[in-house]
Amino acid sequence: EIVIFDHKGSNTIEYAGAKKSQTVLSLADADIVILALDPTRLLSLSGPMLGDSDFLLEQEGYAKLVKDLFMVLEKIRPDKIRYYAVCITKADQINDSIYRSPHGLIQYYFGEEMTKALQIPDKERVRVFTTSSMGFIINSDWLQMESNYDAATGSLRDDGKWEPYHVEFPLFWAFEQIELSSLEKNVSKSWWKKLTIKRQLKKYIHYPEEIFIEPKNAT
Repeated sequence: EIVIFDHKGSNTIEYAGAKKSQTVLSLADADIVILALDPTRLLSLSGPMLGDSDFLLEQEGYAKLVKDLFMVLEKIRPDKIRYYAVCITKADQINDSIYRSPHGLIQYYFGEEMTKALQIPDKERVRVFTTSSMGFIINSDWLQMESNYDAATGSLRDDGKWEPYHVEFPLFWAFEQIELSSLEKNVSKSWWKKLTIKRQLKKYIHYPEEIFIEPKNAT
């Protein structure tokens, strides 16, 4: 079952504060929580990224929403092995996002408090991804990757070259963690069981992983 909550941040936390709302109970019971961090919601950014948004936050305010959500989910179901795929969305609208690490982008755009908030769950259960639903196109004049998003129309600049960027990898990572965890749970103190599991893990077919582009000034 897949459940999507689009509460623009603050409402989700308000519902979560009740601790018995359908929102928080569904999230607390989930095996995978995909959290979308939208840089265009930050007041610290200017220009076309802000667009006509009516929900903008300072870095500290955004981080507090994420921190509160994590704390509620971890407290209400401390026994739950839940994986958090944290996605920096609209990466096409961030300068050189494909040449920078996701954690570096979090630190630079969302701030130190957001970095700390993402450390509330066990680090093995949290991973940050750089994603874009619009994707990129190549500027043939400058041989640079540019956003395929047209801010004036709110649509693709070139719908013939629409390739969403890295949107599949958060799911690939989460599915793999769940599958590997399930295999490892079968391990007992029996030497033969452990050997059998090791053989199964050797045969395990891993999901595709992210492909990072080398910086333009790489030697």
